[in-house]
Amino acid sequence: MNFEEYTLEELKGVLANFTEGSDQDYKEDIILNEINNSKSTIKKEINSNKNIINLLKELSMKIENMKKENEKMGLEECSKCIKLLSKIQNDIHLIKSKELKIQKKTKGVKMALVISTLLYVFNYLLKKMYL
Repeated sequence: MNFEEYTLEELKGVLANFTEGSDQDYKEDIILNEINNSKSTIKKEINSNKNIINLLKELSMKIENMKKENEKMGLEECSKCIKLLSKIQNDIHLIKSKELKIQKKTKGVKMALVISTLLYVFNYLLKKMYL
């Protein structure tokens, strides 16, 4: 089970299925562990993307500076620099759009954690009232 790939509605359904039955505490532990694992994976991926973006930006700046310094060189060399710079800027854009998708998935995981916590509290209160 990988919660990163679920929509909010699917997460609600999964949580509802897990809350029925006699192994309530065990099922809640499974949910919380999966949510924590998903959050950890998402954080690692976002940090990795930030490092890549920083390196690409640094390289982009170096190429930009190189282009300015070497404006006297031939047209062919300058066009190579421009092509490389365009590719780096496209890579930065792709990584940023991937990061936005990851952040949208993170919202679903946070919502699942909130729902799970509310269900746990509700279940606890019901047990206290009827026991």
